[in-house]
Amino acid sequence: MAGYGTDVYINRTVGNHVSHIRAIVVQAYGIQIFKSRDGSINHSAAAGHGQSYCAIYFYRDKNFSLLNSKAFGDVDTTGFCDYDSEDTVENTTANGMRFGFEVNTPFAGYKLENNTATNNSQYGFSIEQNEPGFLFQATLIGNTAKNNGLYGFWAFRKVKGKQNHASGNGTNCFHVACSP
Repeated sequence: MAGYGTDVYINRTVGNHVSHIRAIVVQAYGIQIFKSRDGSINHSAAAGHGQSYCAIYFYRDKNFSLLNSKAFGDVDTTGFCDYDSEDTVENTTANGMRFGFEVNTPFAGYKLENNTATNNSQYGFSIEQNEPGFLFQATLIGNTAKNNGLYGFWAFRKVKGKQNHASGNGTNCFHVACSP
C-alpha cells in the first residue's frame, strides 16, 4: 500500500492479528493501531517520508505486539511511535530516520526487547514521560543502538532493563542500562 494518509488503520479491535503488511506513507502514518488490545502486527514493514509523523504508530493500546517488523524512512520521520500504551515490541528495526523508537507514557508492563535502531539522526530509543515509576514504566532488554546522532538510548527517568548495547552514538546511554 502507498498513500498520503494512513495506509493501514486498526481501530478499537480485540484479538486482531495481522501480518505481512507493507505500507509506504508520505503524510500521517504507515500503520496505525488505535485503542486496540490483545492483538499483533507481525512480519510487516512501513516507510515514512516527507511530512509523515511515524512509520508505525500505536496509541492507547493494551497488550498489543509489534513483532519481527521494520520501520524506515527519512530524517523527518520517526520509525515507531507509541503513546499511552502497555505493549510489546520485539525483533523490530528502525533505521535512517529522526527517531528510531519513541515511546511516550508507557504503562507498567511495557516492553522493548531485541530491537535495533541504527543511523537515526537524533535518537535510537527515546522513552518519555515515564513517571511516576509505579504507573509509567518501560522495560528494555537486549536492544541495540548504533550510530544515532544524539543518543543511542534516552529516557526521561531511569527505566528497567538489561543486556542493551550501544556504540557510536552521540551519547550512548542516558537513564537506560547499557554497555558497548
